[in-house]
Amino acid sequence: LGVQAVRYTLHWDQIATSKPTVPTNPADPAYDWSSVTDVLDSLHAHKIDVILQLYGTPSWANGGKPANYLPTSSAPFGAFATAAAHEFPWVTKWLIWNEPNQVRWLRPTSAALYVTRLLNPAYAAIHRSIARAKVAGVERVRVVRVRIEVRAGAVHPLEPRDGGDAAGRSARRSAAPR
Repeated sequence: LGVQAVRYTLHWDQIATSKPTVPTNPADPAYDWSSVTDVLDSLHAHKIDVILQLYGTPSWANGGKPANYLPTSSAPFGAFATAAAHEFPWVTKWLIWNEPNQVRWLRPTSAALYVTRLLNPAYAAIHRSIARAKVAGVERVRVVRVRIEVRAGAVHPLEPRDGGDAAGRSARRSAAPR
């Protein structure tokens, strides 16, 4: 299909269900990368660019709240970003959180807290590990992320692949909304 890039989310709350002893070390026993490693390694093996998004605070890092709540300090997220960058050093495009300007994705929805507890610590951590990385986020409810072009394609399962009926294809195209 010619897929060139895939956006994939690392759910911090699922990877680190308990607090790591050495949180910057991806080999810490508290980290369980097994749910993501096969997918990411396969994408890498097929030379498909990965845009890796970090999302979801574990309850041990936010006072027992749901995953869409900010961590109580910046250190745990920065440490997780370091571990993730060490685990996937070939990833050069990173997104920090999903739509942090919307309350359903981040609570409290505060640009200042987002920048100080998530974006800045992750940016610094990832750049310490991967100098050429591009790290994107949202600040003050305006987009400040890098431009990442994603091209995707699809083939309709009922469309003839061998040239099929040209009249039928023309009729379907002319009936399609524009």
